Amino acid sequence: MKSVSYLLLATLFLLSFFTFSPSKSYACSCVPTVPVKEELEQSDAVFSGKVIRKEHTKQNLYNDGFAMEVYAVTFEVNRVWKGASNSHILVYTGMGGGDCGYSFKEGTDYLVYAHGNDQLIAEICSRTAELSSANEDLTILGEGMKPENEGDLPPAENPRILEIGLGIMILLIGSFLFIKKRKASS
Repeated sequence: MKSVSYLLLATLFLLSFFTFSPSKSYACSCVPTVPVKEELEQSDAVFSGKVIRKEHTKQNLYNDGFAMEVYAVTFEVNRVWKGASNSHILVYTGMGGGDCGYSFKEGTDYLVYAHGNDQLIAEICSRTAELSSANEDLTILGEGMKPENEGDLPPAENPRILEIGLGIMILLIGSFLFIKKRKASS
């Protein structure tokens, strides 16, 4: 009986280790802001739009095998200057605090300079800004185009489902062991 208890405790320890293990971190270091034309050239997508959804998730943004905690931000696109052809676009950004994440607010309009082929990423090191303070950029960029495709809204992210499931399983096993030990000592 004791060997089963020790085995279950060891299993709980290992599960908690994998569930709560630290993730890889990234540090942010920006070079001075580049001119509008250069930023346009370097970006994979440049558009203006309103944030309609911002969700916390884990994503492997840099194809290095490590998922990091980020925000998945969905925009309703108004104007396009480069690369973004759908009326709704999903952009990832860091959480802030040293990972170059941009602090997007729901309901606010932005001019976004994003990079990435498979998944777009916006960072504080770019010229991304609230639309109300991007007059210089808008003057240089010109009118832009309306999005070509009336695409569907990207699906909502499913944040941390594995960690939540493992946490519940650990709690259930721990409760079971606690109740069983109490009954045995009675």
